[in-house]
Amino acid sequence: MAVGGRFSEAAAFVKSLYFDPFKWSLVKSFSLFALGVHIAKECTGLEIMPPVTQ
Repeated sequence: MAVGGRFSEAAAFVKSLYFDPFKWSLVKSFSLFALGVHIAKECTGLEIMPPVTQ
């Protein structure tokens, strides 16, 4: 199989994900969840609000 053939198959796969609303919704949801997990891991130990002293 030629390189151009693999590229066209990959392009067709991506297009099928993008133009199918259900598949595109799954891709976006998974991507944003994975991004949120990565951000949460990076923020370990971060204190958003300092302790309040009275």
